[in-house]
Amino acid sequence: MNFTNLTKGCPLYHTNVTPKVNVSVVTLYNMTEKHEQMLFFRLNFYNSTFNYTMYALVYRAERSQYNFTLVTRIFTDPKTGAYKAYLTGMNIAPNDENKVVPVGDTIITKDNLTLSEYYWTLNKVLMKLRRGDETNWVWGRSAYELRHLSHLVRLKLPEYNQGKAVGMTVAMDSAGELACDVICHLLIAGGVWACCALYPPACPVCILVYEVLETGQLTYVFCYETCERLVG
Repeated sequence: MNFTNLTKGCPLYHTNVTPKVNVSVVTLYNMTEKHEQMLFFRLNFYNSTFNYTMYALVYRAERSQYNFTLVTRIFTDPKTGAYKAYLTGMNIAPNDENKVVPVGDTIITKDNLTLSEYYWTLNKVLMKLRRGDETNWVWGRSAYELRHLSHLVRLKLPEYNQGKAVGMTVAMDSAGELACDVICHLLIAGGVWACCALYPPACPVCILVYEVLETGQLTYVFCYETCERLVG
């Protein structure tokens, strides 16, 4: 899967939200290797009286035994632009149906962590969750991808690995369409609740961003279409 056209053609949207809000999308990093891809981009919501920036990271790995997909939204402080909350949905899809375990876990990280520290912490949590039950294989492979992603962020995105934030993550083991439904529901609708809960001062901004994404049909462009390309 090539990320080249993932945000191409979407530099500016003008939504029907009142008051009118424009949305610009800028790709900040795009890595496409033979078996893995990572995209990091910035979304800016603005009009004459309003300006808000958030970031998103998309990671995809195609291994011999499974496919792994992760999408993270980074909410920022409306006044300072500092990182405040990470919201992540991740999915592992084993190629062997016998290894599929329909399962999902929610992880809350209360400590303020850099993005690479956040992924490393998720890896440690999944390594603990996998011990002694049927999730051993899926969470073990997911933890490996999180360790690898942590290194990628530290090495490839040093400029965007300075801020620290709390986070909420949903890790799941599912296939294609269902995985996208859950991930996108988490990142769009669930994102409002998570943003308000993790960083209450940004709650009004989170609600407005949600309205912009919904009324401007950006939910489909930036979540379902992207996810279906990656997972499908």
